[in-house]
Amino acid sequence: MQSDVSIMGNDPIEKGLITDDTQFGGFWRRFAAVIIDFLAMLMPILLVSTLLRASIFFVTDIDLDVLNFIESIVTICMWWLYYSLFHSSSWQATLGKRALRLKVVDLDGHRISFARASGRFFAQYLSALTFCIGYMMAGWTKRKRSLHDMIAKTYVIKAEA
Repeated sequence: MQSDVSIMGNDPIEKGLITDDTQFGGFWRRFAAVIIDFLAMLMPILLVSTLLRASIFFVTDIDLDVLNFIESIVTICMWWLYYSLFHSSSWQATLGKRALRLKVVDLDGHRISFARASGRFFAQYLSALTFCIGYMMAGWTKRKRSLHDMIAKTYVIKAEA
């Protein structure tokens, strides 16, 4: 008996087959997803920053540079957890990527682990350090991969509707 793979949900990506027919997420769609993610995280980051500054600055006589450093570390951790937890979740996407029907997969088309998602997040700093050329690579590489995708061995693909 032959099963209908579309009913079973076993499309080629879920079977671990990234092919030339796979639709990859291009630069502009990914850029729009980043804007949505920024807007989604803006209020939580501002809230945590305000609470952190209020609790530390008014309670202790801490140097402003130290406070700024602590705030930067907390903000980076918030972004790291946001990206890594969402990318390694069953959604395989942040709020922005999900809104634009994108998801992050490994080279076989499977969900990535938290460790790989974390590596991918921190590899984005290399994409930024190249004057953002690492990000722009998603606009001209065959499979729309940015530098951090190559380092983390991931793809951003168009998700099924």
